[in-house]
Amino acid sequence: MSIDSDKIKSLEERLLNLQIQHERNNREIRLLQSEIANLRSEDTEAAALDKRWTEAVKEDQKPVEAISSKEPNSKAPVKPEKARDAGQFKVPPKSKNRSLTWDLEKFIGENLINKIGILLTVIGVIVGAKYAIDHEMINPATRIILGYVTGFVLLGISLKLKKNYLNFSSVLLGGSLAILYFISYAAYSFYAFYSLGLTSILMFVVTLGAVLAALHLNRSVIAHFGLVGAYAIPFLVSTESGNYEVLFAYMAIINLGILFISIRRNWQSLYYSAFVFTWLIFGVWAGMDYENSSQNSAHFFLALFFLIFVAARLGYHLIKKLPLKELDLPALFSNNLIYYGLSYYLLQEAGQMDQYLGLFSFSLAFFNGLLCYAVYRWAPENRNLYWVQMALAILFFSLAIPAQFDGNTITLIWSLEALIFFWLTLEKELKSFQYFAYPLFILGFFSLMSDWNEDYFQISREIKSNRTSFFNLPFLYSLITVSFGYAILWMQNRSRGTQVKTEDTTVGFDRIIAVISLFSTWFIFRQEIHFYWNKLYLLSEYEIEMTNYSYERYNSNYDYLGWAWEFLFGILFLLILQIVNQWRLHSKLMANALKYLNWLAIPAFLIAGIYFLAEIADHYSTALEDLHQKASLSQMLLRYPAFLALGLLLYFSWRSSQKSYSAYRKVNPLEIFIHITVLWMLSAELLHIFKLAHFDGYNQLLLSILWALYSFFLIAQGMSKNKKHLRITAMVFFGLILLKLILWDLSSLNSLSKTIVLMAVGAVLLLSSFWYNRQRKSKAEPEPEDLSTSEGES
Repeated sequence: MSIDSDKIKSLEERLLNLQIQHERNNREIRLLQSEIANLRSEDTEAAALDKRWTEAVKEDQKPVEAISSKEPNSKAPVKPEKARDAGQFKVPPKSKNRSLTWDLEKFIGENLINKIGILLTVIGVIVGAKYAIDHEMINPATRIILGYVTGFVLLGISLKLKKNYLNFSSVLLGGSLAILYFISYAAYSFYAFYSLGLTSILMFVVTLGAVLAALHLNRSVIAHFGLVGAYAIPFLVSTESGNYEVLFAYMAIINLGILFISIRRNWQSLYYSAFVFTWLIFGVWAGMDYENSSQNSAHFFLALFFLIFVAARLGYHLIKKLPLKELDLPALFSNNLIYYGLSYYLLQEAGQMDQYLGLFSFSLAFFNGLLCYAVYRWAPENRNLYWVQMALAILFFSLAIPAQFDGNTITLIWSLEALIFFWLTLEKELKSFQYFAYPLFILGFFSLMSDWNEDYFQISREIKSNRTSFFNLPFLYSLITVSFGYAILWMQNRSRGTQVKTEDTTVGFDRIIAVISLFSTWFIFRQEIHFYWNKLYLLSEYEIEMTNYSYERYNSNYDYLGWAWEFLFGILFLLILQIVNQWRLHSKLMANALKYLNWLAIPAFLIAGIYFLAEIADHYSTALEDLHQKASLSQMLLRYPAFLALGLLLYFSWRSSQKSYSAYRKVNPLEIFIHITVLWMLSAELLHIFKLAHFDGYNQLLLSILWALYSFFLIAQGMSKNKKHLRITAMVFFGLILLKLILWDLSSLNSLSKTIVLMAVGAVLLLSSFWYNRQRKSKAEPEPEDLSTSEGES
């Protein structure tokens, strides 16, 4: 029996727990039903009238003979017992024009007219009171008494009509409260009848009455006329006394009433009306009447308004545990941004930007961080609100960085912040943080460019002369910032290997990060190279003494070396990227980017880089004439490491075209480009050698012969390896040689040179033609091939 008793007791306890849980669930259901009913109750009366109208229309409609009995109207009102005869009758459809006309008439008659009427009445009372004040028609005490009497009369009428005319009564009630606001404000502000304490109590009572009436009757119109409408009172009766503290205290009391209503009812129009009026009034006052002597009070009321609107917007969602709507997002962001902007303006006017802006920004970030934690702690289901507060905290923390720090530190912190957010996104799988990380990284890049402008382009000559290249803070800060970008790419690449699908947007941003990181790396090293040679150029200054004047000169060889090294570094940078991509990354995206960069960098080097290398060689040959224009053999021989680097870049580009991740759909253009580059380098070297040997008169002659020999080489290559694009390229070269002969060689060379070049070029052309015909005959090619395809590859 004892065992049965224990079991019965255990079951009874379980039953009791289930009953308690059931009661809790029922209570929550009733609360939700009540809340839904309250939110819908504003339209209850209108819905009831509409229902009665619909029923009346249906009763007036009489059945008529149907046009066709084959297609009965199933929507006609038919009694159940006569359903079988429904096909014999058809009710005419309800007129849409009649319904629309009635709805417009109802809206104007029951809503619009009374609101306009009470608005005009309130304005009339205010203007009449002001007229009586200005013309001293009645004494101040009588004015105040008459004002209260008018307000209470309207209040009594509204209470009398409440039972049968709820909407009309609500409008009268709101108007009466607005008049009571005005009278209380005027009694203190104009006549000093009341003390500040008594005035505050009276206005608090009126506000409390407006709040209770709006909540009890569930009518937002009361709050609009009684609270929001009260904003206009100080301006309608303004005497330009400049007593802003009374005005802002008056507005704060109204906003507190709106705060209380917002927590109980989600009346969006009430919140936004108060929001716009409050910030508009404060902004106009700050722009026109603000003085530094009122700084403390201004900051107090500014913070008070901000906190009231924050509580009004968040309180409803936190207490009711309802999700954040899209309409709430602009309110939260704009409230924070307006508060920050007005505080920024006040600090700027007071000359306290440097002292307090950073601290203020950090404080606002900390405040939003606390709200974020509060949402996480007490309303974890409201994820949208959590992320909005997180975004605001991050925003103001990021704004605090430039306010508190300067220069490269700002860039470093922003980039580090972006790196941390990427780490949270990829390692902790907090995906939403990537929406903060990408803008921060872009912001850091723009800050880095601003640092470059200050550190490289807007510095004095003294700094240029004393800075040590590659061992200075601007370069170190830039290098660390760029390393953050590579760290982000490394994390993205590692995480992508474990993901089944990657969003296109994320891939697009990854490409932007890669481009920014590579460009930044090239730029900072290029600038340091420039500074190294520019420093030597400035230090080489010497003075030339003339008879009546003197002037400064510099060793121009350093300037040529600087430009040559900048172009050479571009080639070396692309070469390193080619090697890394082929040995490590195997990225088609990288290969595609390097293809286009090659098309830009190699022609730039061939045109400008070789030009400066030639200037270095010329300077070396003439340096012995001027002791100040120093030059060395190693500087002149720089052209050969440069040619070697260019050759390696072409080689690795060719290898890249043979890979599976190649960006080249056809290798023919690349091979033609390589041969053009090689011929260009050979021509430049030929001109260089003969210039050093002082054989300038034979340059053009030997250049034509070189081109002819290289064309023959291309013909031979094209025939032996069956590559038609090489043969066509050789023929184009032959055409250029003939043009050169006609336009240049025959007019500038002497008779002996003309004879040599004509015979040499002619012999090469004949030999090429013979070789071409012999190879075609041996291979028995029936027809020329399409130029767009390759006939074979090595």
